[in-house]
Amino acid sequence: MFPSSARTDYLVESPSGDERFLVKWYAKGCLDSSKKVSYETQRIMVFREEETLEGRFMCYTDDIGDLCMFMSKAEAFCVPASSFPGLKPNSIYFLGFGLGTYDLTTRTVSTFHVSGGVLDRVWAPYWFPPSSA
Repeated sequence: MFPSSARTDYLVESPSGDERFLVKWYAKGCLDSSKKVSYETQRIMVFREEETLEGRFMCYTDDIGDLCMFMSKAEAFCVPASSFPGLKPNSIYFLGFGLGTYDLTTRTVSTFHVSGGVLDRVWAPYWFPPSSA
C-alpha cells in the first residue's frame, strides 16, 4: 500500500529555556517514475505551552517572534534569528521531508532544490546546533 502522508512531532525548548513548543510536521508522500516514495513538507504547526489556573496547555501559534527552529532526524532546537545573520525570524528550517524553510506567518513552504540528486546521498540528514567554544 502507498503511504500517503506522514507526521512527526517534536518538543522544542527556547534558547532561554522559558518557553516550550510542540511542533507537528506534516508531509505528503509522492511516488516517482521509478516507484520510489519520497515525502514533501506540506505544513508545520506550532503549539506554545501556556500555563493557566487550570494547568498547562499547548495552544496553536503562528508567531514565535525572533526565533528560528531547526527540524531534522536529530533533536529539534531553536535559536534567535537576530544572533545569526541571514536567518529569517518566525521560520522553521527543515531537513528530512525535503530541505527548505517554512514561514509561520504566511504558512508557505520554500524548498531548496539540488541538482544531481545530491540529497539522496546524504547519510546523516541533521542540523547541528550552534555551540560556544
